[in-house]
Amino acid sequence: MDTSRESAIVHSILKYIKSLPRCYAETTNGNSFKSGQPDVDAVLAGRAVKLEVKRPGQEATPLQKRILEKWALAGCVTGVVTSVEDVKTLLKNHGLVR
Repeated sequence: MDTSRESAIVHSILKYIKSLPRCYAETTNGNSFKSGQPDVDAVLAGRAVKLEVKRPGQEATPLQKRILEKWALAGCVTGVVTSVEDVKTLLKNHGLVR
């Protein structure tokens, strides 16, 4: 996989997460009205999942971190991820996959 482009990482994550049972996922297309919103919006087995995707070595912006925190406080599974493996670990830690 080409990890030099964030879009390639998003594509691989969507492919994985959409393969899971009872899941619906889509990317959030960024514009000036959606600044800071997570890149992937999903529901898995009735749980909302919001993922901010970054290239390895990059971090979420302060705005992105604040928005993820608000989602998490509302009960959503959130995370900053750089790979499908990160997503698998996050979902496993929340009991959504084995």
